[in-house]
Amino acid sequence: MVMKFPGDRLASFVTSFGAADTSEYRVVGTKGDVRMEPAYSWHGELTQYVTVGERTKQTTFKARDQIAPEIVYFSNCVLNDEQPEPDGVED
Repeated sequence: MVMKFPGDRLASFVTSFGAADTSEYRVVGTKGDVRMEPAYSWHGELTQYVTVGERTKQTTFKARDQIAPEIVYFSNCVLNDEQPEPDGVED
């Protein structure tokens, strides 16, 4: 899928149930790119690569629980009668 944005910006997305098991997120700009591997894993470390020109900086983030903070936030909204954000409603 390709999405067009103002200023001649494009976004391209590829998903498949029949492709090799990979997990990568990449944003490409005019001066470089940002890549995350693995991008969609629920466990293990994440490694981010930021490339500008010919230089690449690598940063590794330790394993974390992605779901627990969301559950805590949502349960606090229920307990305190607050509307969660984002609310899932599209304008």
